Amino acid sequence: MKTRSGNAGMLRQINTKILLDALRAVPEATLAELARLTGLSLATCTNIIGELLGSGEVLEREERRSAGGRPARSFAYNPDHTLVALLLPATGRGGDRLDWTVRNAAGELVAEDHAVQDHVSPEYVLRVVADLVGKYPRIKTAAVAIPGVVVNGTVSTCDLRGWAGQPVEEMVRRTADIEAVVENDMNFAAVGYYRDVAAGAITGLAYVAIPGDSCEGAGIIAHGTLIKGKTNFAGEIAHIPIPGRKDIPALTPEERRERTANLVAALVAVVNPDVVVLSGDGAIGESGAAVLDLCRRTIPDEHLPDILVNPDAGPDCQAGMLSLALDSLAYEVRMVERDRMQL
Repeated sequence: MKTRSGNAGMLRQINTKILLDALRAVPEATLAELARLTGLSLATCTNIIGELLGSGEVLEREERRSAGGRPARSFAYNPDHTLVALLLPATGRGGDRLDWTVRNAAGELVAEDHAVQDHVSPEYVLRVVADLVGKYPRIKTAAVAIPGVVVNGTVSTCDLRGWAGQPVEEMVRRTADIEAVVENDMNFAAVGYYRDVAAGAITGLAYVAIPGDSCEGAGIIAHGTLIKGKTNFAGEIAHIPIPGRKDIPALTPEERRERTANLVAALVAVVNPDVVVLSGDGAIGESGAAVLDLCRRTIPDEHLPDILVNPDAGPDCQAGMLSLALDSLAYEVRMVERDRMQL
């Protein structure tokens, strides 16, 4: 992982990231088009493109013909230059499970598999990461989604046995010699949904996990920032004091809906999101309209969000993992504290 080496080096990292982001957003572009898209000078674009061609991160396309003058060279981002490993450990009634995928920078699937066993430990995940890097040497970063609280890459609390207190992010870096990002699974899902579906269209989002047999959690985004709080405890909504039974697996459908509505109402009163997404086994068969009606008991209509039901948060979680894993690479310029992610 590259580190800051003075103002000139930081500026070059910033400019390179700006140019790469522009190239990822279009099929291809000429130097003049890149200068226009990024606001960088033509000379700066020319120098950076030369470096990226040398590394293989950018490809040169066929020259474009024009009405007059020399044909313009065109360039495209090479998504296969960088591969990303995404790992999702989870616990369940039948034992622990680890799902993993390898994707290129465009999100295209390269490989995937899963394992089910009595216990998925951090050491087991590290072995899987090392094996994947050995098989796919172009893996440059990995993301690990944790069902629990993560503070600066270290697991604080977790549903998985043996993970609490483990600096998983640093462990992945040391073991596989790649970059890594370790984050709460609902935070990943919120980032994935926000960036892929809602960016620019909404100011706030709460992505809420409603598991069938365990505690709820949420990923919260406000004005493009992933809200994590002083100790990364933001979103642990199961700790909101709500009247009623605490034995979640034993709740009736009516009790579950009542609890969900109370949690959503609390989120609306605190962060006032445009959209609330309900996910997980407990959301299967749920009605967003019915939850919304219950929220009206305490929240005025003009403040109510759209409530969407998406039981399977997996695709959104993987999208967020891919996005933040790519952000973690050398061209990421960490201008803000790690407990605040500007999206």
